[in-house]
Amino acid sequence: MKYYEYNIESNKIEFFNSYFGKETILVNGKKTSEKFSITGTYHFFKIDSVEILLKTDYKLFKDRKIELNLFQNRQLIDYKKVEINKNYRLIMIGFGIFIGFWLIKLYNSI
Repeated sequence: MKYYEYNIESNKIEFFNSYFGKETILVNGKKTSEKFSITGTYHFFKIDSVEILLKTDYKLFKDRKIELNLFQNRQLIDYKKVEINKNYRLIMIGFGIFIGFWLIKLYNSI
């Protein structure tokens, strides 16, 4: 799911996050970074000779928003808080319950 889009000069930077925590960064339609994260991560890449860092942060039980900090040459140029999709929260709760039951079943079989 696309969460945010940045425009720096003539370059478009897009941030996507899947239901299972796969964060993807596209620059002008090309994938430049992809990482798995539940609570946030750092995406480093370059546009021409400009160093770009997109830092993501998600506090699981706080305000249910993803914080996005965009740095260009180590200077903060944009900060956004975007609300996560409500379906994402339901899937994560269901996944947690599934893992919990699976661990209990595994423990009882030992």
